[in-house]
Amino acid sequence: MLRKLKSMMTNNLEHLTVGEPGVPASGTGTAAESSVGQAPGSGWPDAGSGFSFLVSDVFFIRGRGLVAAGQIQSGSITKGDQLVLDGPAGQVFICKDIEVSRRTTDQASAGTSAGLLLPEAKRGDVSPGDILRRLPEV
Repeated sequence: MLRKLKSMMTNNLEHLTVGEPGVPASGTGTAAESSVGQAPGSGWPDAGSGFSFLVSDVFFIRGRGLVAAGQIQSGSITKGDQLVLDGPAGQVFICKDIEVSRRTTDQASAGTSAGLLLPEAKRGDVSPGDILRRLPEV
């Protein structure tokens, strides 16, 4: 069984050509490593911020605004940071507040589940599965 699985994996990888989308140009590393320095889909360079937030839930608090709940995949965020929504629209939001374990905090880092208050965002602007990144400073 293990041999069959190994053979299937090898056969599936053989059809990939170096330089194709998702295949590192050097032939080593992963697709994620080859895209370092750019926020995928948005055209915004990552500028070394390294911050990436995967949205798992979105809800609206009357009087406060939209909250994107999820996990910080990499980097860290500080209250007041400008975030860009990964995607063709590249909408920009300011993180007004950060909540971790039902307590507000000034910053949070990778591996932390958090809620980010984005008061300028409207319903439908952010959805589960979206990625938020720090807007590069100019």
